[in-house]
Amino acid sequence: MTDEEALAKHPHDAFFKSAFSDPRNAALFFRQHLPPALAERIHWPSLEVLPGSFVRESLHQAHSDLLFSVKAGELPLLLYLVFEHQTAVDPAMPLRL
Repeated sequence: MTDEEALAKHPHDAFFKSAFSDPRNAALFFRQHLPPALAERIHWPSLEVLPGSFVRESLHQAHSDLLFSVKAGELPLLLYLVFEHQTAVDPAMPLRL
C-alpha cells in the first residue's frame, strides 16, 4: 500500500500524525497528560521525533505511530504516542494495545 492509499484509508491517523509530528504540539500534549512529577523533570526543548518506519523479520515494511526521544535530567527517555480512534468504548482496548 502506498502512502497516498494509506492516507485515503486512514485520514484521521494522518491528521493526528501530522499535528503531533511537530515537537511543540507533542510537548504540549505530553505535558498535559503525563504525571506532573515526570513532566517537570523532562527537558522539553530536547524532544525530537524518531523514525517510525522499520522492516519486520518477515521483510514487510511497517510504520509505527509516533516515537519521540527526550532527556529527563541526563537520562534519555522514549515516549510513544499511539492513536486509536474508536466509535464505541472497547473494554479490551488495553489488551489490544
